[in-house]
Amino acid sequence: MRVQLKTIMCTTDFSDFSNLSVRYAMALAREFDAKLYICHVVDVSSAVMYGEAMVDISQQHQRMVQYAHEQLEQLTAGYPIDWEPIVVAGHAADEICRMAKENAADLVVCATHGRSGLKRLILGSVAERLMQILPCPLLIIRVLQPDADFKKQLSMKRILVGCDFSADSSLALTHGLSIAQEFQSELHLVNVDESLKNQEASNRVQKPEDSLFEDLQDQLNQRLKGLVSDESCNWCTLKTAVLAGQPYEALSAYAEKNDIDLIVLGVRGRGLVEKLFVGSTTDRVVRRASCPVLAVRPVDQEKPIRRRQRGLKSQKTDRLNVQSDLFSAARHGEIVTLNFHNNLLLRAVDLSARDRLLNYLDQISHNRDIKVVVFMGSIQKTGREEYIKFYNHILDANLDRNAIHKMYNAVDQLILKIVDLDKFVIHGDRGQVISLFLNISLACDYRIIADDTVYQNPYLGLGMAPKGGGAFFLTKMLGYAKAHEILLSDQDITAHDALQMGIVDKVVPPETLEEKALEAAKRYANIPAQSLVGVKRLLNFSRKELGDYLEFENQELLRIVGPPDLSSDFWEKVDQYR
Repeated sequence: MRVQLKTIMCTTDFSDFSNLSVRYAMALAREFDAKLYICHVVDVSSAVMYGEAMVDISQQHQRMVQYAHEQLEQLTAGYPIDWEPIVVAGHAADEICRMAKENAADLVVCATHGRSGLKRLILGSVAERLMQILPCPLLIIRVLQPDADFKKQLSMKRILVGCDFSADSSLALTHGLSIAQEFQSELHLVNVDESLKNQEASNRVQKPEDSLFEDLQDQLNQRLKGLVSDESCNWCTLKTAVLAGQPYEALSAYAEKNDIDLIVLGVRGRGLVEKLFVGSTTDRVVRRASCPVLAVRPVDQEKPIRRRQRGLKSQKTDRLNVQSDLFSAARHGEIVTLNFHNNLLLRAVDLSARDRLLNYLDQISHNRDIKVVVFMGSIQKTGREEYIKFYNHILDANLDRNAIHKMYNAVDQLILKIVDLDKFVIHGDRGQVISLFLNISLACDYRIIADDTVYQNPYLGLGMAPKGGGAFFLTKMLGYAKAHEILLSDQDITAHDALQMGIVDKVVPPETLEEKALEAAKRYANIPAQSLVGVKRLLNFSRKELGDYLEFENQELLRIVGPPDLSSDFWEKVDQYR
């Protein structure tokens, strides 16, 4: 399941160190379109930092709070994010934890000075305390110098997850994989085993073919690769490594050598004496790493226990019958029907909506009782007008190239999810359909449309290229010449033309569309599941390069689009349609 970051909280004491974490959190909130809370805990004992000290405690507290709000306003001035200040008095770690719970934070961001040795033991660490008590993951920014500045855009090109195959590292992998898929990063899964040191030493006096060390490394590498599904590898480049030595030393050195942008580790509970004098791997990595560290700890397990007590039967029904602002879904025995309320294109900028859809499809994928999925396109589509509105929104919102790329990726993820889904997928549609949604339909296994359906190519009017795998699917289905003709034609394709071409399987009257789609679903549901899945996998074997094609397609579209301003021909044409 994808990890959603809807609410982020960061902390600052207004030092140069902690203000860096605020700038990092602001960039992260903008990237995920998340709500940001910036928290400052007033320390009454340090009144001097807020201005002149006062004898009256209430006046002193009021002045501190006012000063804090002024500082927060300065920190966020001119940055386009949805944020709120939180100013409270008390013990820093406890208050931050309390506010994270009250605001249902999905992530807390803080900075650490990276102290070590006796100084750390005497002074303690807010970040270290937060790792043990927070109800959500903690992203720790280690600041090496007080005048450091966050000058570059948020970078997540290479993400390292420490994996020891425990429940803690499994939870860390879930978060690391989700972020890697979001940014299409290199995902480095690294296992470190102290016992391998002896094997490595003995390897120096053995022949390579007799080396137990190399055999064990190969086994562990294969085990690491097995932690990530083939589908996930469409969105991130998987790399594995098995290292010998102390985990914190090996992980820190690997991160430095491979220019890692983020380290993700699970936090394991320890006794007080052991923690103080031995330290956890996560804590030690934080004090050594030159990049941010995401510490993930298990959360309260009460809710899953209560859900199990409700009974499996009702749980299945509740989870597959869904009503949301984006889609509604209902289960009919071995069939799930999913109706879109709003057109996907206009919702592509809403990452939370995309995640709700993909998480729901993950649920279907893991449910062995479901054999057929029926997608019904929204009846609220407006054809070319909608396509123009989409790019006008990008221009008005002043989104950068990375944000546009992420929106294209959202479409790609849906297409690849449909292709990889071990269910038979039927697509039904009607009305004005732009090429993007024809392409999503082509990713499905069976297409049924109403006779009022018209396929349009609005991208030609803007000098754009098609998005969604159209060239890929049409070339395989119709051949190069016919695909070339369709993609470069501004003529609408009627429902009956589409049927004659072979890009849809059935045309029906509009009032019977859903009924006929469900009839087709029931017909395919009567086929044994292993046959449905087997045939689909065989037919999709030639689509193995689809992921590479979609990323190439993105790069070609981004080349045409250029920066989201009026300096390129594309955006000048978009502006003409305002």
